Amino acid sequence: MGEYRVSRSMFVRGTVVIGGGTVALVLMFATIESMPALARAAITLVIVAAGGLAFWSTLSRTSFDDDGVHVRMLWTRRSFPWPQIQDVRVDSQRAAAAMSNLAPAERAVLVDRSGHMVNLPYLESLNVELRGSSFALEFDRVHAAWVQRRGADWAPDPAAAARFGYRLRHGNPWLRSAYWAIGALVAGIFLEDLPFPFGPGSIVWFPLLTYAAVAGLLLSRRRRALRTV
Repeated sequence: MGEYRVSRSMFVRGTVVIGGGTVALVLMFATIESMPALARAAITLVIVAAGGLAFWSTLSRTSFDDDGVHVRMLWTRRSFPWPQIQDVRVDSQRAAAAMSNLAPAERAVLVDRSGHMVNLPYLESLNVELRGSSFALEFDRVHAAWVQRRGADWAPDPAAAARFGYRLRHGNPWLRSAYWAIGALVAGIFLEDLPFPFGPGSIVWFPLLTYAAVAGLLLSRRRRALRTV
């Protein structure tokens, strides 16, 4: 098993796509004369930040040793001892893979003792196959290591299983909020020409407000539901 990080070919491909896309979007929004200067500046900053974060994500990695699984994601590092892991499974991403050649069709995830699903960076079909291996083979090795090292007295945590089941049924609140924000961004384009409280700047504040409101609602609902588990 060892360590999984971005393959060289995937790094080059991602750099070209992310870098080229970021530059193209910045140039497009920066030259729209009908858009308020504040809106152009805000959108440009968001695009540059997103491109930077996407590039920075190549620092992520997953490693394994006798103690457990170690995950580095951008600025966070987390370790999961083998006995505390509730499940190691394959998460299908075939819809995303059909839309982008940078998205894997399958990725490995673990379920921690709190019932959270944790992505294992670069232990996924696209990156593993670009390195000349088989995702199915690599996943089977990781799963077998978990079964072997979790201990003979290991038993699943019912509360963690219930919390994971809730999250699986209701999806990621941050992602769902982003979908609402994208819709609000489109609506904001048409709100620019309306009188107060809309008008210039709607294309910036309306999506942000929508994202914050939807995320707050979904997270609050999830917290209330998980208290009863």
